[in-house]
Amino acid sequence: GFDAVSMYSEEAKTPKIMPRAILLTLIAGGVIFLVAAYFTQLRFPDSTAFPQEAIEDSTLPEIGVQVGGPVLQAVLTAAGFAATLASWLASHASVSRMLMVMGRNNVLPRRIFGFINPKTHTPTVSIVIVGVVSLLAIAFTLEQIAAYINYGALVAFSFVNISVIAWFAIRKGLRKTPGDIVRYIVMPGIGLLLTALLWVNLDVHALIGGLIWTALGVVYLVILTRGFRRPIASFDENQPVTGVNKTLPGPRSEI
Repeated sequence: GFDAVSMYSEEAKTPKIMPRAILLTLIAGGVIFLVAAYFTQLRFPDSTAFPQEAIEDSTLPEIGVQVGGPVLQAVLTAAGFAATLASWLASHASVSRMLMVMGRNNVLPRRIFGFINPKTHTPTVSIVIVGVVSLLAIAFTLEQIAAYINYGALVAFSFVNISVIAWFAIRKGLRKTPGDIVRYIVMPGIGLLLTALLWVNLDVHALIGGLIWTALGVVYLVILTRGFRRPIASFDENQPVTGVNKTLPGPRSEI
């Protein structure tokens, strides 16, 4: 989810450093994950040390109690809750901002999703809508939620690689030198192949549900563009944050 950092470009004092922030987030998160996974694997080389209910639910509390007793178990459990809350807030804010951008560009109803609270400079309506929709997750299991999230992630990963080929190799014609071929055709092509392997192993219910949702989106796009006779709105996050009828002075959105 490190790519969600890009959603906060308008909140940055120096938006040009956002690519650096994304890379630093990726590197820091990757190092933390690798170190934690390495030492956990040293202590627990296989799953036989865990009871079945811990494997089915969460092994974190069990790791805590086996390594450091009840105290470490409590610390790890509290840390897990804190990390989950932080992840939820980051996701909630980024999705709300995306809906605001779509409303601002009239992809979604502007009066609802493009509204910016004049006092808080935040898309309050979008925030509430995202919160209400998020509550629907209560009706699903963790495995089902993860499968549907994987569908969205794989769609994004696929189109990122396709976009690199389409923009650089085809539109800009950067395919004449060996370096260009490697950067703009071979590397994204490998990315597409690896993503295809994940598509093959995707949960069938998530695939069906995702395809239905995608079909609804395509139908909405056809209606919005009058059968593709109108141009598709550009998602430019560098536009000034606006309310329904006016541009807000002062700082931009402060989610």
